[in-house]
Amino acid sequence: MFEKYNFNGLFIQIQAVLTLYAQGLLTGLVIDSGDGVTHVVPAVDGYSFRHLTKPMNVAGRHITCYLVDLLMCRGYAMNRTADFETVREIKEKLCYVSYDYKREYQLGLETAILVKKYMEFIDVEGDGMADMVFCCIQEMDIDNRMMLYQHIVLSGGSTMYPRLPSRLEKEILDRRCFEGK
Repeated sequence: MFEKYNFNGLFIQIQAVLTLYAQGLLTGLVIDSGDGVTHVVPAVDGYSFRHLTKPMNVAGRHITCYLVDLLMCRGYAMNRTADFETVREIKEKLCYVSYDYKREYQLGLETAILVKKYMEFIDVEGDGMADMVFCCIQEMDIDNRMMLYQHIVLSGGSTMYPRLPSRLEKEILDRRCFEGK
């Protein structure tokens, strides 16, 4: 294949580091969330720290499955296989991240009749995205932390929700202020 297309060489690198390269960066923290997996990956000078990479147990497919379950609980007849694609499209077009979920939840209580409260999310235990980012950066060498905070890059389809960047920034700043940084 190399001879056929006359390649001069090949460079293999993990996706998170390539994401940084695409942004013109060598150092940063990548939150890569696709359909099946979410990772928080720190990188300094083009080198990723595999031992500090944080996996998250929620990605796009989990959210879609949860939406299917919610619709089924509300009485909609869903064929998990046949309707999965339709629900995925609904998720991609209509879902968003609330900037202030407590305020929005309270507003929902005041303006609508809720059959069930949905405060838990997908029944998955573990840290949220902002907690994982904060812990990952705090485990890095102190000399690199500021650069990582300044260069957080979102990558993957499950980071495309409206308001996710602003909510993440707000929560990370809240954690940094709490720690006195």
